[in-house]
Amino acid sequence: MKVREFRVITSHSADEILERISVVLGDAEFETVGAPASPLDSWAPVVEEFRAGKHHWAGSWAVQVFLLDRGRQRELVIMALGDGIVRRMGLWPWRTVSLTRSLAVARAAAIEVV
Repeated sequence: MKVREFRVITSHSADEILERISVVLGDAEFETVGAPASPLDSWAPVVEEFRAGKHHWAGSWAVQVFLLDRGRQRELVIMALGDGIVRRMGLWPWRTVSLTRSLAVARAAAIEVV
């Protein structure tokens, strides 16, 4: 699985950030991520961690979201997850995660926060 990362640093509150990205994620399926899965530096408290995604006949999309508290600012890290084209060609599309779709969702969520 491939990963592409978007980072946004903002002064918005954690609740406001989560509210804004929920508009983009819509009716996606959510899954809580445990603290050991966090690839981020440990000195910044993690406010929220989750995965979101949606199944589609043309390929699913999936993102992993980390929201960190950096004092006066919050850092939002959105990781777009997806299969490469070679893997997608070898399987039926509905059994794969589209990196292109995941990137579009991650980009839209990052823009919504800014």
